Amino acid sequence: MNCQQVFDRLSAYMDGELSASDRSAFEGHVASCTRCSQFGEEFVAVVLALRGVARPRPPESLLDRLRLPDD
Repeated sequence: MNCQQVFDRLSAYMDGELSASDRSAFEGHVASCTRCSQFGEEFVAVVLALRGVARPRPPESLLDRLRLPDD
C-alpha cells in the first residue's frame, strides 16, 4: 500500500470497513511511513474531538417545515 491509498482508505479504516488484508497492509504502511503515521494521528485526534461535540437541535420552526402533512 502507498501513501495515496492510505489517505483514500483512512475513513474506512477508522470505521472498521477494511478487509483483513487491506487493514494489515494499511497498518504495515502506516507503521513504516512517518508521513502517514503523523497524518493518521492527526486524523484520529480530529475524529475523536468531533465525536465529543454535541449535535445542535434544529429550531422547531425548521422541524415543522420538514414534517410531512397529515393525510
